[in-house]
Amino acid sequence: MFKLIVCDLDETLLKKDGTISKENINAVKLAKKNGIKFVINTGRSIDSVQKLLTSLELNHKANEYVISCNGGIITENSINEIIYSKTIANSVVKAILELLLADSELSIHVTTLNEGYIVNPRKDDLDYMQSRNVKLKSISISELSQLSLTKVIKIVAMHPDRVKQIELSKKVLKKTNYQVTSTFSSNIYVEFTGLFVNKGTATKFLSEKLNIMPNEVIAIGDNFNDLAMLEYAGFPATVSNGVDEIKRLSKYVSPYDHENGVSDIITHLLK
Repeated sequence: MFKLIVCDLDETLLKKDGTISKENINAVKLAKKNGIKFVINTGRSIDSVQKLLTSLELNHKANEYVISCNGGIITENSINEIIYSKTIANSVVKAILELLLADSELSIHVTTLNEGYIVNPRKDDLDYMQSRNVKLKSISISELSQLSLTKVIKIVAMHPDRVKQIELSKKVLKKTNYQVTSTFSSNIYVEFTGLFVNKGTATKFLSEKLNIMPNEVIAIGDNFNDLAMLEYAGFPATVSNGVDEIKRLSKYVSPYDHENGVSDIITHLLK
């Protein structure tokens, strides 16, 4: 019945140390043995998932894929060839960066087609990234401003206060005349991609490329940036630490968290 699983990473598939539990690895292998393709669908850049692909035995494999940057990029794993990309308009990038740089409390990430950057890094942001083995190139404010002239896929602002995150999202949407997609992840990030660019639209593109129908797709996530892919999938599911909005949407909520919840979901569906 099912042919494709798209799965988030942080707080869904990964343990707190940024690795994948043996239970989750074995469940992914079980899915593959049953003819189900497993695709990471993450807000991260493609570079930061290579070790994870190795753990899942999906690295350097033809006809295997990764959706990254919240649906901004899809790559084929054999040589990490980009088969799909959606950038943010340069004028929109400039407007977003101007607004974010006006607030010294924000840690700002920018992902281009080829690189990930950070400016004004907060210690709590650096600590979180280190725990997940995520590395970004530190640059100055002047260097960051120049990125508005390049092909930017995603912009992220980090601040731990939820009220501030919501207010920041509203400000960016208004400043850009709603020509950008805004979402939230890991309870600390506000994320911006191009208009109508999200994990769901990327899942749709890849599914259609593979001749897979929505009712043949399982989507597993935990946070707001996963909503679109769960809405697209015929079988949306979440781990026990998923936010309430994701749980309400899901057809199955695992009693287990991100340590081995994905294993529980896959084995539940393959019984």
